[in-house]
Amino acid sequence: MKKPMDVKVKSIIVLTVICLVVTALLAVTNYFTEPVIEAGRQQKVQDSLKAAIPDAESFEELGLPANAPGSVVAVYRADNGGYAVVLAVRSSYSSGDMGITVGIKDGAVVNAVLTSYFESKDFGQDTYPAEFIGRTENDYAEIDDVGGVTYSSRVFKGAVGDAFTVVEMITGGESE
Repeated sequence: MKKPMDVKVKSIIVLTVICLVVTALLAVTNYFTEPVIEAGRQQKVQDSLKAAIPDAESFEELGLPANAPGSVVAVYRADNGGYAVVLAVRSSYSSGDMGITVGIKDGAVVNAVLTSYFESKDFGQDTYPAEFIGRTENDYAEIDDVGGVTYSSRVFKGAVGDAFTVVEMITGGESE
């Protein structure tokens, strides 16, 4: 007859081995899938840059200025002289970050691309960003907020302002 202590030790050993095997399988799966996932992320960024400044052929990532707005994730200089600013912002009622890429060239918005939006109520994801095209730092704030999703539209507008701010920091206020 087995002693109760032997059964407990055996159970602990079996469960430990199962956990180690599962952990090893997850590590192997991660090893093979992580490069594919990272390539997908990079492609998504490149696609948003190309959408923000369609006539650019390539982009060079720049370092962020020390006092850049907190919403700015990255800044890229396009080969045509424009800048693409990647931002992540969240409104007070948001369940996740709103991802935005803003293209700025010659002091005006070339395009504003919404790359992620977690809210169920649409604030005009296809139309509202288009209202910023051609706007400058002096007149983008004139665009009205969208009723019913005021917080999201204000956060979007604020992100466009942050894009202008970081481009001005990088260029020293000179015409890009």
